Amino acid sequence: MLHDVQAAPTPLQRDLDRLGGQLGRAALAVVAVIVAVGLLRGSRSRRCSSSASRSAVAVVPEALPAVVTVSLAIGVQRHGERHALIRRLPAVEALGCTSVICTDKTAP
Repeated sequence: MLHDVQAAPTPLQRDLDRLGGQLGRAALAVVAVIVAVGLLRGSRSRRCSSSASRSAVAVVPEALPAVVTVSLAIGVQRHGERHALIRRLPAVEALGCTSVICTDKTAP
């Protein structure tokens, strides 16, 4: 049964997925506008599609995964200075939002 357990996405992962969807829709909108304006101005369709595809690629932030990873790694380092051991980067997000941790120290 433990092998079948699926990890739920963290709020950060859900937000990044939503951001990716929004950027994808924005890229499609930019492509549509560029192609429409180009064709209305009398440009060739090949040139319009080339300009539109270059603009769509420019909308996607290439460094976003690296920035998120570095931010979480800095969080791991800061928690390490406080003697908190973290094995997975998404756990930093949960620990960063935590204000009280309750534990049971009774011996078995």
